[in-house]
Amino acid sequence: MQITLEQVEILKEKAGLSYKEALELLEKTGGDLLKALASLDEDGKDSFVSDDNKEKIWRKVMKKGKEMKIKVNRPGGTIFRVPLVLGVIGAVAFPRVASWSMLALLLTRCSLEIDFH
Repeated sequence: MQITLEQVEILKEKAGLSYKEALELLEKTGGDLLKALASLDEDGKDSFVSDDNKEKIWRKVMKKGKEMKIKVNRPGGTIFRVPLVLGVIGAVAFPRVASWSMLALLLTRCSLEIDFH
């Protein structure tokens, strides 16, 4: 069966694949779009996501995390602001410090905000 651009476009849109990945999958299934989609369900979509796409996704997440800030406020104003990525990494690396810090924030009537700007 002949593989058309329309089939590749449909597979690309539905499964989030690149043109090359969609074409390879259609060739593997003999041009049958339904079999290609079923194959994705069986194999898991992650096996068809290229390393380049994973890197782009990771960079996008990191960029958004740098733009977003964690703010510690007290009644008089903001004490400090740090990038969300740094706060998450710190909390994962040092969970005890993070939990004691949260307790100290509560006891001193400070608040924690996530600034999405």
